Amino acid sequence: MPLVKRITVKGGVVGIWQLSEKPGEFGSLQLSSADSAKLNKITYEKRQVEFLAVRALLSELTGDEYEIRYHPDGRPYLPNEKIEISISHSKDFVAIILNKNQAGIDIEVEGREINKIAKKFLSGYELLCIEESTDKERSLLLYWCAKEAIFKTTRHQGIDFRKQIAIKPFNVSADGTFYAVLTVGHKNIDLMLEYRFFKNNAVAWCVLDH
Repeated sequence: MPLVKRITVKGGVVGIWQLSEKPGEFGSLQLSSADSAKLNKITYEKRQVEFLAVRALLSELTGDEYEIRYHPDGRPYLPNEKIEISISHSKDFVAIILNKNQAGIDIEVEGREINKIAKKFLSGYELLCIEESTDKERSLLLYWCAKEAIFKTTRHQGIDFRKQIAIKPFNVSADGTFYAVLTVGHKNIDLMLEYRFFKNNAVAWCVLDH
């Protein structure tokens, strides 16, 4: 079972699964009739593997089989459960965070040309902080991961990444924590993010601890 990482976090767990199987190599995985129907509609093999790997990872983390459903805005949820779930994919991995509180996760492969869209999701101050970083590429990647994870954490739609999510300066290392502020209306919400670099990927997550 290619579970790459299982990370215990406050209120839950993070899991990362490597996409190394073919669709027919998830033999022990039991899908609900609804999920089986969804799988049958997917024609692209990589999407089939991602679909199955997410459910295999969920089963590995919980020791049980769950059907994943989606809210109208696209957020995943587990029916009849008091566990929040967030899901992300990169080229070779899927990542899940399960938590008793609202949570979000994002995984991205290194080498993406995020700099082409940086001005669309980063403030002038954030761009300056990245420019002064000792590792500009990894710093930029983490800013992107962080803003995606925060967006997934909040229930609010139409969040302006550049204006409403502010990442506080931090030094990049192989793993660690950093902080951000999400502004919704007249309310500022302080958030802590955790991150890891591994196998040419970066993963970041945050939990909205009420």
